[in-house]
This record gives sequence, C-alpha cells and structure tokens, in this order.
Amino acid sequence: QRQRKKQNSSSMGGLKHVASTLRPLAKGLSRALEDNPVASSLCLGCASGCVGDAMAQKAEGLAAFDWRRSLTYVAWTLFVTFVIDLYVYATLFSRWFPHEAADGSKLWRNVAAAIAADSLLLSPLFYFPCFYLFTHSLVRRESPARALRLYADEAATQLPVLWAFWVPANGFMFACVPAHLRVAYCTAAVTGYVAVLSRVTQHLIRKRKTEAGAV
Repeated sequence: QRQRKKQNSSSMGGLKHVASTLRPLAKGLSRALEDNPVASSLCLGCASGCVGDAMAQKAEGLAAFDWRRSLTYVAWTLFVTFVIDLYVYATLFSRWFPHEAADGSKLWRNVAAAIAADSLLLSPLFYFPCFYLFTHSLVRRESPARALRLYADEAATQLPVLWAFWVPANGFMFACVPAHLRVAYCTAAVTGYVAVLSRVTQHLIRKRKTEAGAV
C-alpha cells in the first residue's frame, strides 16, 4: 500500500510538471490567436479544409487523391472561417449573445438564443445556400437557380446531419469558448464536419447521376 501511494504521488507530480510546462504554451498560443486573427484564421481554415476532405476521401477508398475536390473544400472552408467563424461567431454573436454576466454567471438564455439563431436562420438560410452556389455555380459552372433548386431538393438530407453535428458542438462553444478562441475551436470541429459534409455531398452527387442514368 505504501508503494502504491508512492507511485500515485509520483504520477501526480509528473502530471503537475506537464501542466506547469503546457500552461505558458497555451497562454502564448491564446495570445497569438487573439493578436493575429486574420493570419491565424487563414492557416486554420486551410488546414481544416484539406484535412477534413482528405479524411473523407480516405474513408471512401478512392483510388487516387482528388486534388481539385480537396482545393474546393479548402476554398469553401476559408470562406466559412472568415465570414461565419471570425465575423459572425467571434464578433457578432459574442456581442449579441454574451455567454456570461458581469458577475461570471452563465447566461443560458443567450446560449439557447445563439444556438437557435445559428440552427434555424444562419445554417439553412445562409450557410447551405452559399455552399450550393459555391460548389455548383462557381466550381461546376451551373446556373445559380439550378444550384438553389438542388439545395431545396437535398435540404432534408443535409440539414439533419448538420444539426446533429453542430447543435452540440456550437452549444459548447456559445456557452464556454471565449470570442478570440472561437475560430480555433470551430477549426477543430469543422475538420470533422468537412469530412461528413464531403461524404454526404458526394453521396448525393452519385445518387443524382444514378437517377439521371435511369431516366
């Protein structure tokens, strides 16, 4: 028993040493993100788009890596990083829906309002229409009207997947993550979501091709 206590004490001492080493690094990283929002957003957006789609392509078992598809998702993720993560979430939402009162207590009504605004307004009325316009009009040279019709047809598939992923993820962010760290948090989360979005979108594309071939 004495030996076990000694081992536990040694383990706790090691954890404290690791924590004391990582704490200044975390503070330095947080300060760098706060002081350089544009440069950090650029780096984080490129990384999340590339890694997320690479995960999706690997899961699909593609014979060769599709660089054009990957660059499409990198460009899209950069748009989302600057417009939604940096401007909407980190700037507007932190101003409109502060998650803490002056005494440090949580403002859960504001957290719920931010989740509702994101899930019921921003995502279905801005995020996905822009995604379909980007991937179909800008990349595939289809008409904007056709891109939006496709979104209307596929919203019943895309939106539940988005809500299942982002409602809990954004709920944590709106409740706990400071404004200057929201881009970094979204980047970590969106890497996983880009993999999901890429797979769902490619499934819908293959489904349309199959249906067109059957006509």
